Amino acid sequence: MTGGFCTKCGASSGAAQAQAPMPSAGVPVARRTSPIVWVLVVILGLFVLCGLGAAGVGFLVLHRARQAGVSFDRTRGGFAITGRNGKVEFGTVGKLPSWIPSYPGSKPAFAVRAQGQGSDWHNGGEGGEFTFTTPDAASQVLAFYEQKCKDMAMNVNISTPDGESGTVVAADEGDQRSLTIVATGRLGHTTVIVTYGRK
Repeated sequence: MTGGFCTKCGASSGAAQAQAPMPSAGVPVARRTSPIVWVLVVILGLFVLCGLGAAGVGFLVLHRARQAGVSFDRTRGGFAITGRNGKVEFGTVGKLPSWIPSYPGSKPAFAVRAQGQGSDWHNGGEGGEFTFTTPDAASQVLAFYEQKCKDMAMNVNISTPDGESGTVVAADEGDQRSLTIVATGRLGHTTVIVTYGRK
């Protein structure tokens, strides 16, 4: 015997070592996609569907609003919504009514103003709110507005100044005009919210 086979007959001696299998050159084995990838794909699909749904609803609301005579316009520092019976303005820059006292050196940081037209909305009344900041103390701001309200012959119904914060509420006879001033001070910085209305 020479090696694992007989040199005369070719019979195996039984001691032949098994050869390592040769790699198959056939079709490659398919790799499985991780379940996390499928979860992420489903979540992304849901976000896309929600976005399309929101866009569709927004378009429908805008279309219906225009059919009802409502328009949306950009203004300096904000936007306005105008309808048949009035107008609402939002923004950082707003024209305040002439009867509203303006605190010295202040500029509204945010303002909302609604104006009515005709007899369907309080005969053209108006109302709104604006916010501003000042380095002055809250008590100083409230004292200013309390005096201005008295100068306009408005009755000061509530006045609660307290060093760091306070409120002044005033209205004239018949509540034709009303003012509410809320001032909150902190570390040399006072935030003031003025709410007004006129019938």
